[in-house]
Amino acid sequence: MTDSPANAEMVRIVADQLFDVWVERHARESRENRRWWQSNVGGWLAAAITVVGVIVAGANIHNLASAANARSINNESAISEMRATNGDRLARIETKIDLMMEERKQ
Repeated sequence: MTDSPANAEMVRIVADQLFDVWVERHARESRENRRWWQSNVGGWLAAAITVVGVIVAGANIHNLASAANARSINNESAISEMRATNGDRLARIETKIDLMMEERKQ
């Protein structure tokens, strides 16, 4: 092939056209990618809010369960103390009744 000025000019024109087509194709693809992301922003935002909501709800449930467990332990301790106190009272009452019954017999 001979390198004539006309041939070199045609190669340059074709190369410029191919480059313009390449630039346009990449610009279109970037717009399509941006549209895909923008169209899914609502979904991503809803998913993020849902995840945060689940974490907050789990933390609240954990706190409620911990508080209920602490109250249960406190109640068990109080019940044990009441049983011991009431057992002593009952024994004293029974002793007094026994003494009163003995005095009555005499």
